Amino acid sequence: MLDPERFSKASPRAFGFDTRAIHAGQRPDPYTGARAVPIFQTTSYVFEDAESAAAYFNLQEYGNTYSRIMNPTVATFEERVASLEGAAGGVAFASGLAAQAAALFTMLQPGDHIVASGALYGGTVTQLKHLSRKLGLEVTFVDPDDTAAWQRALRDETKLLYGETIGNPGGNVLDIRAVADVAHAIGAPLMVDNTFATPYLCRPIDFGADIVVHSATKFIGGHGTSIGGVVVESGKFNWANGRYPVVADPSPAYHGLAFYDTFGMYGYLMKLRAESLRDLGACMSPFNAFLFLLGLETLPLRMERHVENAAGVARFLQQHPAVERVRYAGLPESPYRPLVEKYLPKGAGAVFAFDLQGGREAGQRFIESLRLWSHLANVGDAKSLVIHPASTTHRQLSDDELVAAGISRTIAIVGLSSNVLRPSYFVGFYLQRHGYRIVPVNPNEREVLGEKAYSSLSDIPFHVDVVDVFRAPAFVPAIAKEAVRIGAGALWLQFGVISPQGAQAAEQGGLQVVVDRCMKVEHARHMGRMHWLGFNTGVVGSQRQSVL
Repeated sequence: MLDPERFSKASPRAFGFDTRAIHAGQRPDPYTGARAVPIFQTTSYVFEDAESAAAYFNLQEYGNTYSRIMNPTVATFEERVASLEGAAGGVAFASGLAAQAAALFTMLQPGDHIVASGALYGGTVTQLKHLSRKLGLEVTFVDPDDTAAWQRALRDETKLLYGETIGNPGGNVLDIRAVADVAHAIGAPLMVDNTFATPYLCRPIDFGADIVVHSATKFIGGHGTSIGGVVVESGKFNWANGRYPVVADPSPAYHGLAFYDTFGMYGYLMKLRAESLRDLGACMSPFNAFLFLLGLETLPLRMERHVENAAGVARFLQQHPAVERVRYAGLPESPYRPLVEKYLPKGAGAVFAFDLQGGREAGQRFIESLRLWSHLANVGDAKSLVIHPASTTHRQLSDDELVAAGISRTIAIVGLSSNVLRPSYFVGFYLQRHGYRIVPVNPNEREVLGEKAYSSLSDIPFHVDVVDVFRAPAFVPAIAKEAVRIGAGALWLQFGVISPQGAQAAEQGGLQVVVDRCMKVEHARHMGRMHWLGFNTGVVGSQRQSVL
């Protein structure tokens, strides 16, 4: 005989991930009985009376006030992601970068310091650099694979450590527990971008992370239809430890309300919503929340198939004679295999990179030969996606020498500095992000941008396609002769580096020469990116150009 008590409302049940991906956060509509989550496409809500309205705005009562701050459809999405991540709650935003910015804005103040993985998504790195400068924050980027590097970067002002479960696009797997221990030892939280893993493959909070952010645009949405982001928090971090007055101290925006004292484990989330989302205004639309909820319903099924397909394609490419290297943490020989087994037992995600023999032309032929895969800048779609940043088709170019040098794959940068403010670093960072192999040549550096630095061109043990020079003109003739000796294909002299003698030596040695030009600028110009900024690209033609 069944025990009624066992199935009573008072008996809690722990539902599995697949069930919560469909049901968490939703209560069927009490007025219509609608089973699907309704889209509450409204700006505002009718208050019961004046007293209730005042209580809502003073955070004395919980209720809807305005859709910039909260919305029932969006709230369902927020709660569902929080449930899947094992978090206390969540706040959704108009994009992943908006979510990240608000997460930082809520806890930090001028003078604070962030230690971040150097392998973060490029948009994240850009935001951290520029947003931190404007807000008076400091950021130190470290090798995410080196736990000691995280430790060495700490300062008295360090208030946050930030990494990605799976790096974008390098595929690094973060040792979450180890980095969390480093953060907690100084009373700081660990924030993790879990976009590539999703909570189905990894729940960073289970391993010590305090805040988790997502670009819901990717695997959560799963169909390339909507832009959105979400922040969830564990509710376990002590924001009243004396280091976070922005969260713990009385807020002048709410007549002295102390968020952490008042709301406890929800204090950070309440401040994130009631102040940061309210004031920054990057709210998620109800319709996008509805589409993200549909994505979450199939997340377990899609992630299983994503991982299965990625592993199969990676193994196939690994055996192909035209492929030089495959970088996928799910392969048995990956250096991240132990971390995959610890944090990602269901799979290492669905994004990987590989290098083709034959340079840019081979990549272009590969892209053009695909029939089902879409060439675009996104990940996590149900449709298979591919991108080769070095490839652009149907271009009418007037400077053949420039193009020949610019499409090469291995670039030795003479004078490349690890100082992020130096022009050489800007160029090296850009080119590396666009698929080129960067070789630092600087006797004063050991490593730049994750690549070993060499004292001279002659010390490089492999072929170099282009030598890019950031040195005074007096040094160029010797560099040009050395470039000829190692069999380089071209010599670039950056802005202001003008040496007729060096250019002549390179040309006599059979090298193509480009003088007083920036490789970063010219690459962007020929790829069509300078056009969107209103610059004169010098490209004239009537053919339809690629917009990527």
